[in-house]
Amino acid sequence: MARIVAIAALAALSGAAAAEYEWPLDLSPVLTSTFGEYRPGRFHAGIDLRTYGVGQPVYAPAAGYVSRIRTSPYGYGKAVYLQLEDGNTAVFAHLDRFEAPLAEYVFEAQHAQQSYTVDLYPETGEFPVEPGQRVAWSGRTGVGAPHLHYELRDSANDPIDPRQAGISWPDTTTPQFRRVILAPGDPDARVEGDMLPAIITTSQSTAGQFRTRRVRARGTIGVAVDVVNPAIEGGFDMGVYMLRTLVDGEEVFRVENDRLSYGAMNHGAVSWHPSYTNEGRFLLQWRWPDNESPNFRHSSGQGWFNVTPDSTEIVVEAEDFGGNTATLTIPLLYGPSRDPSPPPGGPPAFAYGDAAVEIHGEWLTITAEFSEPEPERPELDIDGVPAAAGGTFARINDTTYRAAYLPAEETGPVVLTVTHPRMDTYSETYFVTPRGGAAEFTFEPTPPPDLPEDLPPEWEALLYLGEEEAEEAPHITVRIPENAAFGRLIMTARPLPERAIDPPIPDVGYPFHTGPANLPLDAPIEIIFPFAASEAEDPSRVVLFRGTEEGWTPVTTERDGDALRVTTRQLGPFVALEDTLHPVIRGIEVILPQGAAATRRPFIRAGVYDEGSGIASVEAFLNGEWMIMRYDPEQDLMQWERDQDLPEGRHDLVLRATDRAGNTAERSFRLPIPFGE
Repeated sequence: MARIVAIAALAALSGAAAAEYEWPLDLSPVLTSTFGEYRPGRFHAGIDLRTYGVGQPVYAPAAGYVSRIRTSPYGYGKAVYLQLEDGNTAVFAHLDRFEAPLAEYVFEAQHAQQSYTVDLYPETGEFPVEPGQRVAWSGRTGVGAPHLHYELRDSANDPIDPRQAGISWPDTTTPQFRRVILAPGDPDARVEGDMLPAIITTSQSTAGQFRTRRVRARGTIGVAVDVVNPAIEGGFDMGVYMLRTLVDGEEVFRVENDRLSYGAMNHGAVSWHPSYTNEGRFLLQWRWPDNESPNFRHSSGQGWFNVTPDSTEIVVEAEDFGGNTATLTIPLLYGPSRDPSPPPGGPPAFAYGDAAVEIHGEWLTITAEFSEPEPERPELDIDGVPAAAGGTFARINDTTYRAAYLPAEETGPVVLTVTHPRMDTYSETYFVTPRGGAAEFTFEPTPPPDLPEDLPPEWEALLYLGEEEAEEAPHITVRIPENAAFGRLIMTARPLPERAIDPPIPDVGYPFHTGPANLPLDAPIEIIFPFAASEAEDPSRVVLFRGTEEGWTPVTTERDGDALRVTTRQLGPFVALEDTLHPVIRGIEVILPQGAAATRRPFIRAGVYDEGSGIASVEAFLNGEWMIMRYDPEQDLMQWERDQDLPEGRHDLVLRATDRAGNTAERSFRLPIPFGE
């Protein structure tokens, strides 16, 4: 199929004249991802093109030169950057291989550095390209299934919507609204009688028209929407270009995915609601504090609005990159004007309560739940950073009370204590840091709190330290840089009993919990974990692991004197483990495709995996000479790049894999084919 040519409109963002951008593939233009979509903690900076496998030729969209070439087992994999004459930069990623002479240039650098991973910046104009010139072949290197990541950046190196350069693609589907969040904006606001956000499902009435049931609300409210645009060939749910919210006909907020900024790419962490990523991808229609991403800067207000007795409906409009639109209508019912009355009668004869705390961005929400209707309100004591708003329990229903706490813009600890005659005292320490204030604090171990009498013993044993354990457990130090917080940062940390974990390799010392796990961070924080080297057989093999739903994941670990340090944007449980396991290399294959005997470039590959700290590097030596091996962490595979002919004769191959703790595995293998004989 002939390549499709898109005529570029005036490139206003780069100040360049009109140009022709050729489609980079000999395929129909079918997308699997759009610009500005959700990615964990960030935005998608380009568009993804369907390639139907590996090996499609990739062509330069316009005249220019190669400005950068990268190869890595992770992220973009193999990528080429083209500086175009109009001032824009085109990026192609997840490539399988480069066209000559780029391939030779990369080959020389990799051998010179004896590293598959290289990041190269050729001299300006060293590798010129013309429109339609082949520069590479599509692949699946780095992250994801086979596809071509196509990204355009303007002269300021900011990713832009490719349509601004005249690039277009067919899009005949209509955006689909799946669910919506209505979130109270302060302790006095209510959605469905509660101060917690409410997730509400939608129904489709006609094509492009969606509705929810009538929603009861009052006070300051914000909206977040789970909306997708189905791919034209199915199988993929893509993002939308524009989302805007109107209340009784007046626009209160909009997001337009016209440009992003690499300086604010991590602000994707607060562009979708971070507390509900397991429930859906809820694109916010308000601006989270300190979210400076350009696509969230199209409204003069912050997106919060006031629901009054005169409010009738919220309308959310979505538009995809093809101009197709859909509308979601949310009918409103004002009220109640006050919280429900206490249940009739006196205190229940047999009842107990329990308290729990959730962190929703800058707010702490404290819930007291009782087994029977409870007429008496719990007490919340705040010791430390005072409340800028909230701090008092409100009745939600007969058995539930809830309080919200927004800390003042101060740095320091706060102890929240909940008391009630029919509840064991709940107390937890948090640390508060506003943006702009660097901080360092230490969380000291504490003995177990007063627990409910009916708490299963195994839960108590898993979640809390005993008196003696608290005396022996380490202190955890957290260092927070001044730009880490979005608004106010609220976190907690505490050691966990050793019995709370089931690690794959021996643990060394106490595990510890940091939270909340969904806390959005603009910059990584440091967590310092004291470590007694005498507890390990070989201290150099000790690595920190973070607990996830999939199990324990190794994280990059540094030594800080007599302590272990992790620098991370992701919180959760951590534990120090001594990696006593060596990597495993298995299933070595040598495959001769048709014609390979003449060129002496067989496929050489092997499975490689590590159950401990994870693979750090792979190497291969042929008759003692280093050769380029590509590591694919998603497929647990290492394979030769087939970048040169093998010499004549028989060959001895040595494969080596090293994990993050320094353990090494090595396999020797004689190639079964005597080339040239």
